[in-house]
Amino acid sequence: MTYIYSEFYLYHLPSLNAFVLYLRTQPHAAFRLLKILLIRIFILAKLGIARLLHQIWWWINVESLSSSNAASVPITSELCCDSSASFAFSEMLLFSPVTPGQISFLLGIIPVVVAWIYSEILEYRKNSVSSRAGHSEINLVEVGSDVVKDEDRAVLLERGTLQSGSPKARNITASPSIIRFLLMDEYFLIENRLTLRAISEFGLLLAYFYLCDRTDFFASSKKNYNRDLFIFLYFLLIIVSAMTSFKIHHDKSPFSGKSILYLNRHQTEEWRGWMQVLFLMYHYFAASEIYNAIRLFIAAYVWMTGFGNFSYYYVRKDFSLARFAQMMWRLNFFVVFCCIVLNNSYMLYYICPMHTLFTLMVYGALGILNKYNEIGSVIAVKIIACFLVVILVWEIPGVFEWVWSPFTFFLG
Repeated sequence: MTYIYSEFYLYHLPSLNAFVLYLRTQPHAAFRLLKILLIRIFILAKLGIARLLHQIWWWINVESLSSSNAASVPITSELCCDSSASFAFSEMLLFSPVTPGQISFLLGIIPVVVAWIYSEILEYRKNSVSSRAGHSEINLVEVGSDVVKDEDRAVLLERGTLQSGSPKARNITASPSIIRFLLMDEYFLIENRLTLRAISEFGLLLAYFYLCDRTDFFASSKKNYNRDLFIFLYFLLIIVSAMTSFKIHHDKSPFSGKSILYLNRHQTEEWRGWMQVLFLMYHYFAASEIYNAIRLFIAAYVWMTGFGNFSYYYVRKDFSLARFAQMMWRLNFFVVFCCIVLNNSYMLYYICPMHTLFTLMVYGALGILNKYNEIGSVIAVKIIACFLVVILVWEIPGVFEWVWSPFTFFLG
């Protein structure tokens, strides 16, 4: 019925002024119409972008088959699908072919962004209705009686005071989250507005990465290393950070109850933070003269990750699958999406594979026969076993290839 009414209002009102006046006097109908228009735009945009990306994918494959050097030549994204329509990106160059993963990511992020925009509109509408209701002279106690008007009940529904009694609303609320998302359920979108915003921001950041790294949309320049500038910026950062870093923390050991004076959580996080700053500055300025120091910092960073995981599993004794999955997600989710969007190899981001591998080693070492971890000799045997595994895999010729060859498709 909403569709029929909106079509009638859109096409049969005598003039634009009358239509605008109607929307002002009937805000609920206006937002229903806006919801329908957004759904239509979302469907049309998704279909149009899918067709466009399909044409791009087909064109790139044809070009790559017709030229043996297609992978090394920048690809112009100025396309013409037929005589009546052409797709151009202002002479923007793509430095790598468009992959199915990139197309899938784009088609997946578009509905999320549309849903987030609509949820922000709904939140604004909810706040405006609540502010008007707060200044009204309606007695909310009397509104709960049987003589509630339809408009007042709609206000309370928007504020979440009442529950809708219609079977249709109850069925939508009881539906799975993915169904409510696809149906653009207003209550679901408002409840998950912050989540939709976070996913949208994440997708926009990855799109920005693609524009910077895979197109000529932004001009590129060569890295220029200046030792004086590098040291000046680093010491300037030290001075600023010293204003907040020198603070004594009194973290106590869960075993002895005494204060942990060294390698407590605050110290290790501070240490890792400074090394991360150096990693970024090293790559940004291409400071090759500190290469050896950066290798040591990376080794120290991996060691601290293992130390932190060991401390957690040894103290908390939480070897649940949920904790393990959470750790793997934290280590790899950003890298996985970067690999998909930028079409990079997983090993290009070597830090994350290293952390993942040694996290698996610590989890396996402490998880096996974990009820004996309180015995010091058992822990010593496990630590020695980890050393022997590292020596066996990396020092004996042929073992490394034999262990990792089944994962070549993923690790490269």
